[in-house]
Amino acid sequence: MIFLFILGVLPGCGMNTSVSFNADLWKSDQYGCQLERLNLYGDLLDHQDELLGLNNRQIIKLLGNPERNELYRRNQKFFIYRISPSPACRVDYVGDSLFMFIRFNAVGLSQEVFIQAKPSFGKS
Repeated sequence: MIFLFILGVLPGCGMNTSVSFNADLWKSDQYGCQLERLNLYGDLLDHQDELLGLNNRQIIKLLGNPERNELYRRNQKFFIYRISPSPACRVDYVGDSLFMFIRFNAVGLSQEVFIQAKPSFGKS
């Protein structure tokens, strides 16, 4: 019985964390300053389901440290990654501020991935 339990757990420990978009390029562009994350946005949308079921460490290994994380009720956690350039970047960018949110459930597995646009307000 214990043997079956170990066999069931071990495959999850070495779970493949590869995805079908250029994760190395994503990681190298923290805060979106080089516009690589913005260029990868379409690929990310096509493959965001591949991030589901991964734990915190696997997500960090794949995408790098999030720019922000938040704790929520019932032991849920969010990792927040910036897609569009941060206002601190020295880049001319006009458009919505885009963020990717990864929600982890109480056992630490990614349960939901979504992109949210924060409206930009230009000077009138």
